[in-house]
Parts: sequence; C-alpha cells; structure tokens
Amino acid sequence: MEPSLIIESVGDSKKRSRKLPRERVIQTGERTRVVNNNGTITLHGVAFQVSYPHAQQEVHVLVEQASVTFVDLHGEILAEHAWPPLGIRYASKHTGQRSGKRRGRPPKNPEPSPMS
Repeated sequence: MEPSLIIESVGDSKKRSRKLPRERVIQTGERTRVVNNNGTITLHGVAFQVSYPHAQQEVHVLVEQASVTFVDLHGEILAEHAWPPLGIRYASKHTGQRSGKRRGRPPKNPEPSPMS
C-alpha cells in the first residue's frame, strides 16, 4: 500500500494539510448492531441512515463488497445502501430535494405587488 499523500492549500497564509482517504478494507459477513438515537449505524467510518423509528433496537447487518443491507429481527429489510466513494461519511436514501414548500413563516402578502 502507498503512504497517504498530503495536500497543501496555496491560497492561505497558514498552510493546512489533510490526508487523502486510503482504500476502504471491507470485512464482509453478518453482524448485529444497535441503531443509534438518530436512526443511523456507523460501519467503516460511514454513518448509514437506517430507520429513525427503529432507534435503540437491534438489527442484523449484512455487509458485502458492493453494498450493506440492514434487516430487523423479523426479517424485514429496513435499508440497503451501496458503499459510498472514499471521503463520503454519510449515506442516506434522501435525495436532498424538498417537496417544493418554502420553510419558515409564509410571506405577509402572497400576491405579487402591483408594481411588478
């Protein structure tokens, strides 16, 4: 294995360096884990979103080279995730797209102004 490379930023007066992520060594197999309070399980430095309603419950984790499957004790599949690229530390099925609704307080006058 090659040693990690160090990247230095050029624009700052203070040089910051960080190590590049190494290759991920995945230990395949089945194990039992407890879902965290926020609905995640961490494997190999990656937090996988499993199921918030199953927080603090045991689930079976099936680890393969290409994916991870989370199954509850009754055999129901809770989540399936592919391994993310190196450097990604959170995996979720949420796409990040919102439902189109604006968050927060609605505008005082929802109609356009007469000046427009």
